[in-house]
Amino acid sequence: MRNKKIILGVVAVILVVLANIIYLAANLFPDEFLSEGEAIKKLNQAENAIEVKTVQDVVFLDKKHVFMPFISADNEYGFSLWEWKNGKWRLSEKTVNSSINIVKLDENDPSTYYFVWNFPEDEQIKKINIYLIRNRSYRGNDEDFYYEPRLQMGASFDREKSYGVVPLSGGMLKVYKEMSGISKENGDMFSNIFSTNNELYFSWNMIDQKGEAAWIEQRNSSYGGDAKVMSESIFFEDQKDIEFLEWKEDEGKWQNTNKK
Repeated sequence: MRNKKIILGVVAVILVVLANIIYLAANLFPDEFLSEGEAIKKLNQAENAIEVKTVQDVVFLDKKHVFMPFISADNEYGFSLWEWKNGKWRLSEKTVNSSINIVKLDENDPSTYYFVWNFPEDEQIKKINIYLIRNRSYRGNDEDFYYEPRLQMGASFDREKSYGVVPLSGGMLKVYKEMSGISKENGDMFSNIFSTNNELYFSWNMIDQKGEAAWIEQRNSSYGGDAKVMSESIFFEDQKDIEFLEWKEDEGKWQNTNKK
């Protein structure tokens, strides 16, 4: 009797181990992504008014996450986000909007953040600008007072297609990690210089062929699927609110002035 219980116990442990191996294998090694026809079928099964007609591209953000821009039957431009989860490619978002979204594959790791968009074709739009901004502020009490200068970092991208995928990277990534407190690196110079996260945010705008601010028609229609990839719109920054630092020589000395 005792031996029978031991055998049953060993079998149970083996079954649990096998189940865990199968589960991990299903999640660690995604299948090939859906065909265009399969993706369109799943997108059109989602309960909103957007009927997808054409898939423009399939962009892997990593092995388990996909960005898919599309054109609807009403000739609207949008995108969908997919995640490999529990052994299936699952829809996370299907949207037509007038903004740039930031997608966070791991909220605690800014190196996994991506800016994504899909706007209608427009030959007049030449560049898309993305900014990291913290507004200047002043605070204090009866004894101590602090002034925090404005932070403004920008990156420009030529608009070659209706859609785009840009990772948060370079200096903007480093500064954001340190100032937001989301960093695996501690103790470098940014941690010591910047100690707060006062109104740190991402924003964007567009520039036309004449170098002036460009606009697009406002649209907003979204649907969430059974996967939950974090995605949110970032602010539209009016070009007149972007500050430029200009250096001028005056009586033999170089001085800087803020020019809007």
